[in-house]
Amino acid sequence: MQESHVYWKASSKELDAFVAIIFGFEISEAQRANDEQGYKKLKISNEIITIPFHYFIKHQPTELRRLSILHPRNQVAAASFYDQFKELILYSSSLSRFSLRRPAKIAKSVYWNDKKRLKPLHSLVEENDGEESNLKSFFVYKDISNIFKFFESKEYHRCEKIYNNMAKLDVAKCFDSIYTHSISWAMYGKDTVKNILSKTFPGNVQLKKSFGQEFDELIQKSNYQETNGIPIGPEISRIFAEIIFQRIDDDVFEELRRLGLEWKIDYEIFRYVDDYFVFYNNLDDYCKIVESLTVSLKKYNLSLNSDKAIFYNKPIITEVTIAKKYISEMLDKKIAYQLEEFELEGDGNKAFKGSIYINQGDLITSFKSIIKTSKVEYEAALNYTFAILEVRIQRILSDYQGIEKSNSSARQLGQALISIVGFMFFIYASSPKVNTTVKLSRALYILVDFVRSKELERDDANAVFNKIYENINFVLAKEAVTNNAQVETLYLLNILSCLGRYYRLSEDKLAQFLNIKHDVVTGSFKVDGRLNYFVVTTALFFMKNLSRYKSLRNFIEDHSIEMIEESLVPVSKMAECTFMFLDLLSCPYISDEGKIRLMKVWKVHGKVKKKNFLAINNYWFTKWTGFDLAEELDRKKSLEVY
Repeated sequence: MQESHVYWKASSKELDAFVAIIFGFEISEAQRANDEQGYKKLKISNEIITIPFHYFIKHQPTELRRLSILHPRNQVAAASFYDQFKELILYSSSLSRFSLRRPAKIAKSVYWNDKKRLKPLHSLVEENDGEESNLKSFFVYKDISNIFKFFESKEYHRCEKIYNNMAKLDVAKCFDSIYTHSISWAMYGKDTVKNILSKTFPGNVQLKKSFGQEFDELIQKSNYQETNGIPIGPEISRIFAEIIFQRIDDDVFEELRRLGLEWKIDYEIFRYVDDYFVFYNNLDDYCKIVESLTVSLKKYNLSLNSDKAIFYNKPIITEVTIAKKYISEMLDKKIAYQLEEFELEGDGNKAFKGSIYINQGDLITSFKSIIKTSKVEYEAALNYTFAILEVRIQRILSDYQGIEKSNSSARQLGQALISIVGFMFFIYASSPKVNTTVKLSRALYILVDFVRSKELERDDANAVFNKIYENINFVLAKEAVTNNAQVETLYLLNILSCLGRYYRLSEDKLAQFLNIKHDVVTGSFKVDGRLNYFVVTTALFFMKNLSRYKSLRNFIEDHSIEMIEESLVPVSKMAECTFMFLDLLSCPYISDEGKIRLMKVWKVHGKVKKKNFLAINNYWFTKWTGFDLAEELDRKKSLEVY
């Protein structure tokens, strides 16, 4: 996309049709577009105004958070916007002295070390300089990738020495409250923008085509022309918010200097997205800081959530930091191999004997005690706990492969793994959110992959798989899909698939988890409300073409296509319908009749050959075949930009 046109390679009628579907043109219009040196071009108008795919996740025990995925055409528009304004984005993100997380430069490639990956655990030999590239965002961000790293940073420890107090402040409903026009206010000043729009300035001063105006329009068009609130989730929304907060931070800094408060002497402020951390010694200084911050936020229709303010006195240490320390020590002590070196008879070489005993009940009791003592919420400690568990599991399995095996070593390891599985599901049950499900899945995959390598005896391997299966069944029954929360536990279906054919869910149990009612008398299925894109694609991927799921698979196919056919809004504008359309077309488990129905909705006919159109790409957003769960879980972890 360039300016107000979209360009694509002139290669076939089928590609023309695909471009038309993505960008909202009539297919015949795309086919008639002039071929200019091997490329076609069409002008963009209001077709770029779309409805994001909105879905809810559990945020607090009694609170849902709505996340959004932008329509593909708006994602292309965002990429074009980045390319046009990348230097200005970087400059506008460099004004604040307070920001902990901001775009700092253009990304080239991102590397991770192979020893941190979920590589097959029956091949645990580490390779020197093993790296793999994965571009995860357009910009490189600094200074920290996770707020908890701030509490371990040199800056934080330096502030602990200088200041007696710290306050943690939260901006209330930040992304929901941001007014899209405020990006221009941040760039040029609110009064200036108002004067330009009211034509108070002499001459023909305009905002049209300016960075602020273009950014405003891009976000609006990505969110069905909404001006109040911006989509939560996309990287471009975070950049939009960051630029506004950069100006707020700078205004606060200047106001505090005017009031006689010196940065890094009287106070320090750190901001991570919309959370502020204020270090201070004097209560009067703190009051001035909060007043300045309140006034600056109000200029952009934002405000502090006074109910969420948390105060810490020296020694300044958060509940989470205390919990992390004790959890790390506990897991290092209780989840480990006891290794003993000995000399082999005859050749003088060294070898290791090993023993391992892990008690699930002891782990659970110790963890609960730490949570109680540190006064931290369960969910605040889970991400860190699973990260440590993943490392400890890798270490145990690596140590096991390095010991001299005995009759009891495999049995010991099998029992230890069963205890670890039980402990992981116990702590997971307290907060089954999307991110904790991903982290649980990563740890489970390591275990499953190891057991499949046949290092354990059959009975021990089956015992581990049974433990995983029983716990996943319990979670799926307890945390079934609802009309509003539909994504929390879906990853666990992928883990079930890894266990093999003896651990398949029955059709009824799968339907129950997906919130689909089954009339056993008539054999029919029905659902109250609708299944979203994630549920449909995950269910189809799990069922594949297995005969035991034929009836349910047919129902989900029909339900999802009917949802598209009966949409009251033009489906080309709906991100969810577009994702669903492309994935169902490439899905090998959808019938030819279903694909013909989908193509009719988008008016794919005439000179477009069905076979060639379906062959444009093997998959779009869901990788139906050749799927590597380890790779996808690694990719999910690497995409944690904020």
